[in-house]
Amino acid sequence: MVRHAQIKDRDKILKLLSQVNLIHANARPDIFNIGTKYTNEELEDKIKNEPIFVYVEDDNVYGYIFGVIQNNSNHIIKPNKTFFIDDFCVDESLRGKHVGTKLYEAVKDYAKSIDCKRITLNVWAFNENAYKFYLKCGLKPLETVMEEII
Repeated sequence: MVRHAQIKDRDKILKLLSQVNLIHANARPDIFNIGTKYTNEELEDKIKNEPIFVYVEDDNVYGYIFGVIQNNSNHIIKPNKTFFIDDFCVDESLRGKHVGTKLYEAVKDYAKSIDCKRITLNVWAFNENAYKFYLKCGLKPLETVMEEII
C-alpha cells in the first residue's frame, strides 16, 4: 500500500535513507559521508510539511519518495508547477519487485491531482540501475550536469 508518510514512519524511513546514502557514499566517497540525509527533527518537519509517500506492508515501510512542489518561472521560463522527487528509495530486499513502480505511479497520480505539469528528479551518473528504472517509468533526460575533478 502507498500512503502519505506519518511521524510513526520516521525511524523506518531513516533506515532507508541510510541504505540509499550508502550507495552514494560507496560510489563517490569524495562527495558523500556515510549517514543519513536528515536528522530526526528535519525528517519530522519534512513529514509534516512536504509530500512524502511511503510503501507499506505489514506496518513496515519498504520504500519512500520525498517530494517538493516547485513553481518555476522567470522572464524566459514559462510558469510551470512541477513535482520534484528529492529522494527515492526502495528497501534493498524488495528491489525488482515493483515497489518503486507503485510508489512512482502514486506520486504521478498525486502530481496530476494538484495540477503539476511534470515530474522531475536528479540521478547520479554512477547509479545506472536507478537511471534505467526511471527510463522505464517514462522519465526522459532533461539536462546534464558535468564535472571535472581537479
